[in-house]
Amino acid sequence: EPTNGLDIPSKSHFRKAVSQSMTDERTIIVSTHQVRDVENLLDRVLVIDDSKILLNETIGRITEKLSFVQSMAGQPVENAIYKQSLMGFDLAVVENHGDAETQVNMELLFNAVLAERQKIAEIFR
Repeated sequence: EPTNGLDIPSKSHFRKAVSQSMTDERTIIVSTHQVRDVENLLDRVLVIDDSKILLNETIGRITEKLSFVQSMAGQPVENAIYKQSLMGFDLAVVENHGDAETQVNMELLFNAVLAERQKIAEIFR
């Protein structure tokens, strides 16, 4: 966990150092469970569970195939692949049929990939 134990200014310095090191010729691998600390730096997401690659996609392809929506708790989310409740809201992952690109919610994506492996795999085939 590269940002574990860092205070807010130190996390900012870490992100700045990583972003300044990024080039088209360089690959930077960050292994973390604290995705909010680095999610704006990501251009590819790799989810591994029990030595199996469950997802290996670019952010662009993820937003092309999936949408991340929020609704009031208890309101139905049509065709939700995965849904979870959080502080009076329901967060859901739905298949994007070209309607609109949404920002990737990394925690929701990760939970969806683990809970709905087959559905997510089929979408990215």
